[in-house]
Amino acid sequence: MAKRDIHIDIASIHDGVIIPLWKQGEALYRQGAVGEVSSFAKGDYQAEVNEDGSTYHVSLTIYEGELTSHACDCLDHKRYPGLCRHNVALLLKLNEDSSDDGFEGDEEPSLYF
Repeated sequence: MAKRDIHIDIASIHDGVIIPLWKQGEALYRQGAVGEVSSFAKGDYQAEVNEDGSTYHVSLTIYEGELTSHACDCLDHKRYPGLCRHNVALLLKLNEDSSDDGFEGDEEPSLYF
């Protein structure tokens, strides 16, 4: 996969997500649940995330370094405001695609992608 040129502060997003949800998204990412990431317009990213036999369609929009919108067809995303675990998994996948060494879960997320 080609390295993506994405600039966003993952630490600021991490700080805005409750810890259990972040850890669930990180687990999905580490399990390889995030499929191929596609981008049909600059800053718009989509992928399918597979979890427990279900496939969720996830999208993120990043504009001028800010996460400006997010969507997922999971029930939690429809019920509650903010990112769901599938959005977090896609963010971490984008980070992997934009860095040479990927996300290191043992460290506090402080990478820019």
